[in-house]
Parts: sequence; C-alpha cells; structure tokens
Amino acid sequence: CNAKLGWIGGFRGFGFYARAHERRCVARQATSPRQAAEQVEICITTQPSEAEVRLKVPVHITTRQLKKRLWKELTPHVRPGRLKLLLFGRVLADEEVLPVSAKQPQALQCHCLPHAVRNMGTDDNHKQDVMFKVVLVGPSGAGKTSILRRFLGLEFSEKTSPTLGVDAETKKLVVDESLRVTLRLWDSQGRRRKGDDAEHDLEAALYNGAVAVLLCADVSDPSSCEELARFLDLMDRHCRQDVIKGVVANKVDLRQDVTEVTAANDFATQHSMRYFEVSARTNEGVDAMFHDLVGQLIDAHHPT
Repeated sequence: CNAKLGWIGGFRGFGFYARAHERRCVARQATSPRQAAEQVEICITTQPSEAEVRLKVPVHITTRQLKKRLWKELTPHVRPGRLKLLLFGRVLADEEVLPVSAKQPQALQCHCLPHAVRNMGTDDNHKQDVMFKVVLVGPSGAGKTSILRRFLGLEFSEKTSPTLGVDAETKKLVVDESLRVTLRLWDSQGRRRKGDDAEHDLEAALYNGAVAVLLCADVSDPSSCEELARFLDLMDRHCRQDVIKGVVANKVDLRQDVTEVTAANDFATQHSMRYFEVSARTNEGVDAMFHDLVGQLIDAHHPT
C-alpha cells in the first residue's frame, strides 16, 4: 500500500487510512490477474460546460483514483477535491470502487464544485469563522443518528438507541483554505405524540434558525418514504423561506429493489429538493453529502 499521502483529494478530508488501504481494497475486488488488468471505457460529461472526456481505466478503479486521472484532462485544471462524480444521479464516494462493467462503455457526470472542503486541523485556528445550523429529521429508524455518528468519525453501531427529544453535535470544516465552518448538527426524534403541546414547542425550537434541513428515510422500509410528506409539512411551517432542503435515502446497502430508492428520489424531484444516497453502515456518501451541502451554504450565505 504505497498510496500517496500528500495532497488531500476528494471529499474525505484527512482520510489517510482509507487512502493508504485503497489500492489493497481495489486489488481484492479482482479475482485474477487477468481481471485486474481489464479496462473499461468511461465517458464523463462535465457540468455545466457539457464537455465530454473519454478515458480508459481499470475496471476496479476507485472514485478518488479516477478524479486524479480526470483533473489533468480538464481545461482549466480543477483539483480533485473540487470534483464530484455521479452515476445515474448518485454521488460516488471517494473510496468506492466504480460499479462499472468492462463489457460496455459507462457514462458518468462530473460537477466542478466552487469550493474545496476538508476537515479542520490544529493549524486552522487563524481562519475566519462562520456557523451554520443543519437539522436532520425523518421517521424513527431512518438512521439519522447513525449518519451523524459517521460524519463525526465514529464507528457504526447496530445498537443505536432512538433519539429522545433533540441532540446537537458540532463538526468543524475548512473551506477553500480560508474559511473555518462550524456546523451545528441537530438530530431529532422521529415519533410525535398527537396533541402534545410540549413537542410542538420542541419542533419550533428545532427548526428555528436552521439554514438547511435534511429529510432522512430508510429506503429498505417502504413505510419510511411514505412519512416524508408529514415532515415536509413541518419544515414548511417552521423553517425560513430560504432554507436549503434535501432528501437523504439512507441504508442503500440494504435495498432489494431499485423502486425502494426511486420513491425517495421522486419525492425530492417533486418538491424541488436536493437528493442524496448514503449508507451509514458502510459510510458510503456521508462525507460527500455534508461537504456538498456546505458548499451550497457558503454560496447562499457567505459569497466571496
């Protein structure tokens, strides 16, 4: 594992461990030397320019490795940390092996992000501060707490207890090497007792001051997506008009049918909300989602 630990690429921030073991993990995906040598042609459409880049890459390449190949092909050059790759509308995590086949060309989309986001280090205390309140809501069992734990760098646990009331956590990031962003992340309970005035007041306090709300659903449970409309109604009642709204399809690693994800995606499209697919269990897409959200918040509330 002689992966380079120099420039911080992708959405993973200081993901040294993941990067050092990345090549070993890729090698394990191949069952034979012949399979490891297989190449696939990838057509990448860059946005918003609509330019096409065609590359031949190993079948078992990771998103991070593809970004390093791609940035040199773009004019002007865009550093890997500002590239976001999508396959069928899904953001690909940096450590993810591309789900492609050598039998046919694959089409990806590439978005050049306006900001590079990474985790904050000990030498970043001199940077300018900005704080955002982000709220996670959704039915009980949607995995809101597990998503937050993963973003905070904690291990996934099967025994996470349901949230009672509201929990708040803090995560600090650095944007464009000049801005220190503090995220106040609010996690809420999924159940509400009808007619409970105290819980109504708690809901108002939960949404008060929020600049972004992520509506989470368990895509392996059809009833979870059916509850999205109830939470959207609460958001519309309590949130400021310019709040950024997103739908988070969690537990994509457990999906048995593509229609399970389609329901959440259709809901996001119908209500003009951002759409993300993540897995708290595997950590797939979690950092990418929050980093993408931070870029939107910077553009909306702290333009340069």
